Amino acid sequence: MQALGKRTKSRYTADYTMKDAYKYYRKEYIPVVDYKKYREICSEFNKFIVSSVIAGKEFGFPFGLGYLLILGKKNKSMPFFDKDGKLKVQHLTVDWKATAEYWEQHPETRAQKKLIRIMNDHTNGRKYNIVWDRSCSTAANIAAYSFIPTRTFCRSIATFLKNPNTLIPYPTRNK
Repeated sequence: MQALGKRTKSRYTADYTMKDAYKYYRKEYIPVVDYKKYREICSEFNKFIVSSVIAGKEFGFPFGLGYLLILGKKNKSMPFFDKDGKLKVQHLTVDWKATAEYWEQHPETRAQKKLIRIMNDHTNGRKYNIVWDRSCSTAANIAAYSFIPTRTFCRSIATFLKNPNTLIPYPTRNK
């Protein structure tokens, strides 16, 4: 289900929320814990999943629903020189925070629309994504499901990768 938002084209909204899961828990089982405690348990379990995936482990979903892991991919869109000897970087992602700071320090570059691009030097030019591997899934109609990681999950991985003292434990695919 999608709902339109102001800043983005669309925003995913959950079909089932934690409150729905708690209602099901109360209906099917003897309610041992109240909603506040149930929410704390779910939150701690989600933090455990995030920390184990960041540590380089695969998290296996129950009932044969696949695995959650982080995969690195070699960045094919590195800067290159064209036939005329000009450096081509238009295909790289713009670092808007660094660009805005650069424009404040050098106002003449704003008129020229000079942009600073993200090179991923901290990961040797590799991009890392959170992947739900459904290839070994035994569930029916698995293609109908999607996994969209939360912003907190993505930012915690970025923080881990930007730390210069860490060894990156994630596999890389060279597609």
